[in-house]
Amino acid sequence: MLESRVYAWQEIDPMRLDEVLTVVPAFHPVWAGADPELIALRDREAAHGNFRAWAKITHHLTVGMKETGSKSVPTRPGRSRPPGLWPAGSLI
Repeated sequence: MLESRVYAWQEIDPMRLDEVLTVVPAFHPVWAGADPELIALRDREAAHGNFRAWAKITHHLTVGMKETGSKSVPTRPGRSRPPGLWPAGSLI
């Protein structure tokens, strides 16, 4: 039904990794100081260059940070972190 109401479908290619590493830190302050390696890992495992997926990941991250009282994204694995940020394979 929705398809009949859409005038023109727009397909947007996924962002390349270099674009992700530029766009994501500019998208939300929580990513501004994050380790690019962490951003690349999350893109590889979850977002796949999809901006909408990055919005979801950011939402989950900020909720987790609020619940745990975290003020920033850790720069390396193994440090104090919001739930689900590490290890690989988690929700975000």
